[in-house]
Amino acid sequence: MTSRQTQEKSSIQEAHVMEAVEFNRAWTANMEEFEQRAASIVQDLRLRHEEAMNAYIAKQREDTFSRQKHSKAVLELIKTQDKLARTGNFTEAQRCQRKLNGLARREAAAVQAAAEEVLRKKAEAFKSNQRLEMDALLTRIERGRSEHRGHWTQGAQRLMQSHKNMLTDLALRQNLEVNRASVNIKSELRPVIKNRPGSRDGIRSAGSSRRVAVSGPPSAYALPPPRLRPSRLPPAGGAAPSPIKQPWA
Repeated sequence: MTSRQTQEKSSIQEAHVMEAVEFNRAWTANMEEFEQRAASIVQDLRLRHEEAMNAYIAKQREDTFSRQKHSKAVLELIKTQDKLARTGNFTEAQRCQRKLNGLARREAAAVQAAAEEVLRKKAEAFKSNQRLEMDALLTRIERGRSEHRGHWTQGAQRLMQSHKNMLTDLALRQNLEVNRASVNIKSELRPVIKNRPGSRDGIRSAGSSRRVAVSGPPSAYALPPPRLRPSRLPPAGGAAPSPIKQPWA
């Protein structure tokens, strides 16, 4: 019984180890899938932010240069050049054209620098909004990661408690089995109890606690003679067979 109980306990412990390994393997795969999904979502958001930024900068640059206008000095030079060309003073008209080109280039550079500064500030504000969106996504991912780890820990604790309860229940059942077996064995035994000196051993009847004292001559408690073999049986109506010598005679 002890060997069987030990083997039963070892089998249950091995099953618990296998169950714990399978539990950890399943949760490890679950966490790996979560991390892969989280990385994919972050990468997709990054690509969308990059595409949105490029489109935003292109649109702002186009709108800025489409609204660009010439200054008053440039407009006056254009009018002067037109008058000189109409009157046939082409030399002055060419000189005015060169002056107009230089002034237009300087104004275009100034406008370009101002537009780039405005565009840079708008792009920074746009990137700030994108960073807030990314931070919110990373916060949600971290919260989900913490929840997964918490569920993993809680499940492991429940599994360990279940294993502990099973082993405790097994120990109780095995102890009960040992106690019952001991009681049954004691109830089935017939112990030989010694009486007073000089007397024959007493016999305790099975299932009874009363002591039977044996006294009297040996013929009173001698064993019965052994059964006769068929060859020793007396014939029908014949003489009695010769007496058999008793082993104690």
